[in-house]
Amino acid sequence: MTLLTSLTIFVTLIGASLSFYNGIENKVENRVQAVATMLDNRLITTSFDKLEPQLDELMTPIEIVHIDFMLNGKPLYSHSRPDSYRPLGSHEQFREITVQSLKHPGITLHLVYVDPMVNYFRSLSIT
Repeated sequence: MTLLTSLTIFVTLIGASLSFYNGIENKVENRVQAVATMLDNRLITTSFDKLEPQLDELMTPIEIVHIDFMLNGKPLYSHSRPDSYRPLGSHEQFREITVQSLKHPGITLHLVYVDPMVNYFRSLSIT
């Protein structure tokens, strides 16, 4: 009976952890897609030169580190955010997403962002 109860608690904790992980990953991915949509909309009225000062402001809160605008698979424009503060011992692992432009046919936005869960799992294993 005790073994069965312990196993049930363990499985419940694993399930809750996976649910938390998937929820965070989906939330961040949706935010990155929202930034891609904003950039797509701003390109209607704004050139890349005028858009560049705004890019860091859009990239920093979600920790997007690099954006590529591709036209039919060829680089059209690229922007990397300068490094930001990282606590000592923190690690970066990146995720990538490619979003098709709805307003500009043939253009895709390739975004690279920091995986938010890497340091979370590291802090759990240290404590």
